[in-house]
Amino acid sequence: FIGFSQGAMLAAWTALQLPETCAGLVILCGGAPWELQPDGWAQETPTLYVAGERDGTVTVETTRACRGRLLELGLKRLRYVELPALGHDICPEVVSLVRDFLCQALPADEAIERT
Repeated sequence: FIGFSQGAMLAAWTALQLPETCAGLVILCGGAPWELQPDGWAQETPTLYVAGERDGTVTVETTRACRGRLLELGLKRLRYVELPALGHDICPEVVSLVRDFLCQALPADEAIERT
């Protein structure tokens, strides 16, 4: 599941409420609902969380707090990346991070081929 801004909330809610581990979760310039209660399977979900230090919509303070909450909830495979020049948008560096994450997280027969 991948989501940007409010879509990240929906992606996180869906991915972390499944009765089993999903292939991966990508949170871009957003967060996750505070009331989440992932079970043991969901805590193993590979998660990439990208935040922008210049994001005026979802501030870096908000994303840091959300990262802390996800860690408190037991997410074991969380990678949090803050990009200094990123605002509330997507840049080529974000696309590269997502591509690399998906290539690593998805099973080899389903992974995106690098071109």
